[in-house]
Amino acid sequence: IAAGALFTQRGKLMALLSAGFLAIIPITQFFTFSSDINFEQKGMLAAAGEAIGLTAGGMHLIRAISGLLITLIVLSVLKSRQLEKFHLVLIGATSVMYLISLAYVGHSRSQALPWLGIPTDVLHTVSISVWLGGLIAIVFVVLPMVDPEKGLQSFSRFSYIAKRAVALIVVTGSIQSLRLHGNPVSLLSNSHGLLLLLKISLVGIMLRLAYGNERIVQRFQVSSSGSLTQSRERLRRASITELLIGLIVILVTAILVNVTPG
Repeated sequence: IAAGALFTQRGKLMALLSAGFLAIIPITQFFTFSSDINFEQKGMLAAAGEAIGLTAGGMHLIRAISGLLITLIVLSVLKSRQLEKFHLVLIGATSVMYLISLAYVGHSRSQALPWLGIPTDVLHTVSISVWLGGLIAIVFVVLPMVDPEKGLQSFSRFSYIAKRAVALIVVTGSIQSLRLHGNPVSLLSNSHGLLLLLKISLVGIMLRLAYGNERIVQRFQVSSSGSLTQSRERLRRASITELLIGLIVILVTAILVNVTPG
């Protein structure tokens, strides 16, 4: 989308922070899960061993290992300053392992039709990551670090990918909603359903903002440097608004994971 952006100062910082959180969060969750298994009486190692024997504990551990592997790959890429095809294959394979283990500790496995819920959840998470993760990279790395014309071109390429990610979000989100709430009326009768409606509404607002961002690119792609700079700033401000709503969507999603569908 924006060649060389990964190896700018901001690009490297974002890659390291992202990879670090992918490793640290599941490690923390694994030890939190272990501490719930009579941690004080059994001790850390015994509790961790017992946690590994449980599906949720084992999946937390697999996700922690996957996160550590992703971090090592990212460090290797940044050190060599070369992002090769085999790096992308390794990151892709490790990310699939990470996402499957994530799906296994939520409603995708514990509720109806887990054989459908787990792959759907993986695709849903991937599409959201592409949309919001790409938007974060565009706002904080690409637009500030490249000239206005190249920044707008990069956003156009991102928009092409984001449209397809959004379509996948809608399809997978609909499948998950029907799987968890077979009767649409039940969405209005419990906390999980109401939170899900809030999430859907926020995603709708994000879609409207994304459409506005695309119009900015189309309208202001002119030869005048001043106009290009102006369009880039408008695009950055609008994208930040879209991103803030996206972060609220993630917060609502995190709450949904811990609320049992009625």
